[in-house]
Amino acid sequence: MAGKRAAGGGRKPKGEFAGKSSAFSTRITPELRAALDSESEKTGKSVSQIVERRLRESFEEQKRMQRNLGKDHVKALAYLVAHMTTRIESYTKARWHQDMFTNRAVASAIATTVGRCRPEGDTDDISAALPAVDEHIAQAAEMFKQTTPDMAERMSYLRNPEALGMSVAVPFLDYPDEPPPLGDKRDWHDEMYLMPFVWKALREEDAPKIGEWLGEDKDGRLVFGNFPPEDLSDEEKRKWLAMQRRGLKRAVHKSTSKKDS
Repeated sequence: MAGKRAAGGGRKPKGEFAGKSSAFSTRITPELRAALDSESEKTGKSVSQIVERRLRESFEEQKRMQRNLGKDHVKALAYLVAHMTTRIESYTKARWHQDMFTNRAVASAIATTVGRCRPEGDTDDISAALPAVDEHIAQAAEMFKQTTPDMAERMSYLRNPEALGMSVAVPFLDYPDEPPPLGDKRDWHDEMYLMPFVWKALREEDAPKIGEWLGEDKDGRLVFGNFPPEDLSDEEKRKWLAMQRRGLKRAVHKSTSKKDS
């Protein structure tokens, strides 16, 4: 007669999720199973761990979106921009990032909204926020003082409101167009997971990818690299880096064909 297994006996679960004692069984399509198996092979994680992670992320996505929208006054602006853009597109029957008239109309609506909510006083008086901006510059300078001693001087341009706005916008446009692979040791900012959604919504389906995950650095963290096609000249690569964010793949092909001819 077989002996009864002791409490706590049997195979122990491995991976990043402990305490997996509840069983869950369901049927899935062969295509989904193949995708799970492929990711398991690439990451070295079990299919069970991958499914657990993806299910968790699906429940956390809405909270992550809400977290990124910030405080109520920021959410209010996001709400207004979304509804104004939707209404404008219903009039023009075009998307704001694909049609010049619609793009300018949306830009005007946003500028009008921000202008209407502008604080009272002289528009040239920006002194109230400068101490906080200077503190930000000082903190960055302290962080990079070993490698870049003149960082404070380099960042002094941020004392201009328009320059500060541009400095915030441009890095967002350089975020990866796909989330980091599972198993990365770094706690990535939420933008690393949300920006792929943004890119998918704004770029053409056949647009070239922004880059790829290159592997681990000396600290075991995954590194993302932006890259242009290797067969382009230096000038065409610079144009590519500017155009590919808008999904203008065909424009690069035209430029390349002229060079070849």
